[in-house]
Amino acid sequence: MQSNIKKIYALYALHGLIFFYSFDKVFLQLKGFSLTQVVAVELLYVITIVLLEVPSGALSDRWSRKYVLSLSGVFFSLYILLFAVSSNIAGFLIGSLLAGIGFVLLSGTNTSMLFDSLKELKKEHQYEKYLGRCRAIGAAVFMGAASIGGFIGQKYGLEIAFWASLPSMILVVLIPLSMTEPHFHRSTGEVRYWQHVKMTGQYLLGRPKFVHLALLVTAVVVPMSMFDEYAQVYYAYLGVSAVGLGLLTTVASGFDVVFNMVAFWFARFRRDVLYGSMLLIFSTGLLLTQLLQNWTGILILIGSTVGFYIIEVLVMADINRELPSKIRATSESFFSLADKLIHIPVALMFGFISQKYSPATGFSFLGLLLLSYTLYYLAGTFYRHR
Repeated sequence: MQSNIKKIYALYALHGLIFFYSFDKVFLQLKGFSLTQVVAVELLYVITIVLLEVPSGALSDRWSRKYVLSLSGVFFSLYILLFAVSSNIAGFLIGSLLAGIGFVLLSGTNTSMLFDSLKELKKEHQYEKYLGRCRAIGAAVFMGAASIGGFIGQKYGLEIAFWASLPSMILVVLIPLSMTEPHFHRSTGEVRYWQHVKMTGQYLLGRPKFVHLALLVTAVVVPMSMFDEYAQVYYAYLGVSAVGLGLLTTVASGFDVVFNMVAFWFARFRRDVLYGSMLLIFSTGLLLTQLLQNWTGILILIGSTVGFYIIEVLVMADINRELPSKIRATSESFFSLADKLIHIPVALMFGFISQKYSPATGFSFLGLLLLSYTLYYLAGTFYRHR
């Protein structure tokens, strides 16, 4: 099991060793596609996740987590290959579809493997620490990859950054094959596949705490997903070069590293006060993009993402401690499905507003949505403690 932990660290590092994430949307724009088409490519990725998220989680719970992790690497490799060679919108759409399949096979499976491995080592109480460490490793590697990718793209061409990213995904295919399935992972083979999915859904919906936590996670994951995907478009709108895009992505990854590493420290604070404060910080940073269309606004926007990191790590740790192992991956897939269902209409509105007005206005729109949820959260907290 200790070997599993080290290999999970390696997987997070390899997923961070991608050289084109800091400019992939700008890359599509340079290919001649409009921002609306760029959003369409990303939305196909999200729709694929919506359709396959829960079935893939059930596959992980019922079959094998290590084989599902390996299979995700196959689809990610094909996605990178298609983006490297495609010249028309159809190729990028197919690549986006493959990326979505790769994501659903990874999502929930990697964290379930981590939690159950820790449980077998009797370290599940340290899950926040290990999860934060995994994400920090991925972000730290990505810091270097983003900066190097920016220089590669500017000096040799953006396509070369895609080819340079392919070897790490091939290793993602191979490493999980040497992992050991934890004994806590028990297949529900006696239950039919869709019965397993239905049983998991009923388990979650029958517990209001899970519904409440799902709303909270979704509230921060959706704008953070938009930040990850489209901050580069906002930076390019302000005149930042390819090298600058890489460096800014490195700075953002630095926040990712630091706050994933220290998120477990915040577990000592009262959850409702902590979460309310983090929601206000994140929504304020998004709202200020319209007012501060300069380097100050960029740095405030990046800094405000601390709200996401603290909330997401602590909430997912609380959730995993209460989930039975046999439905762990399927349950996490339900949580991911919830945020993707919200992501689709929000992304469409973001794309429309950004195309019609500016990316700055689009990010302010996200801030307004998050602020609305924040006020709802604070009102609910006040009501419960009256």
